[in-house]
Amino acid sequence: MKLFNYVDNGFEELLSMYPSFYREVYEMIEILKTQGNISDMLKKDMQQVFFNQFIDTADSKTISAFEKILKLNNSSKTLDERRRIVKACLISSGKLSASKITDIIEMYTGAKVEITFETESYDADYDTLVINAERGSGNIIDVSDVMKLISNKITAHIFYDVMWFFDFSVAVETFFEIYNPYVPACGQYMCGQDILF
Repeated sequence: MKLFNYVDNGFEELLSMYPSFYREVYEMIEILKTQGNISDMLKKDMQQVFFNQFIDTADSKTISAFEKILKLNNSSKTLDERRRIVKACLISSGKLSASKITDIIEMYTGAKVEITFETESYDADYDTLVINAERGSGNIIDVSDVMKLISNKITAHIFYDVMWFFDFSVAVETFFEIYNPYVPACGQYMCGQDILF
């Protein structure tokens, strides 16, 4: 969403508000160019302040402030990955539930997540939280980041198992060469002699 859809150029906008005879005055044109440039920079900065209110459109400086508050160190990642991690951390605050875990993983990967409790066959008192997640549509999905987010939120007395499902296409090619299976017995032919099979 843009705040200033109707203003393209500050100079042209200011010039349209003045009487037409000012278009011939050099000094007035230069003053309007300077003021138009200032208004364009102000418009750009105001737009960025508005964008910084939302994690999906925040700039690197704002995401760095969030990372400092959340004690994250993701400087080597792209801005989009950093935004997803910050968003997943902010969603995961408060009481933990299956839907909260689902939201954390879905926010980062953008794919479906299924969570179930399963009783282990060797011990009836031992339940495991099973999380089935898909890779998602992002270019880069760092599974270790998701595991770190989950392990920081799930309490120590809950055992959990995460299974990732990846769909990808595989191309298979076969190469073959035909070799002569007839090998002469050692010592039957002299060096340089033609061998006929």
